[in-house]
Amino acid sequence: MASDQSTPPLRELRDENCPGCRIERIKASKTGWPLREIVIIWSLVLCTSKLASHFHLCS
Repeated sequence: MASDQSTPPLRELRDENCPGCRIERIKASKTGWPLREIVIIWSLVLCTSKLASHFHLCS
């Protein structure tokens, strides 16, 4: 099978304004644990639980 030379590889088809392409570039550049995202989610959960207990929304 001959490969078609007129179509560029998938990495070259990425658009700068495409949100999915942006996420793929971020994922490709990072390795290991997403510590920043884990800390952000942890702090949101902690603050939300404190707020809910302050207003007695949780039993």
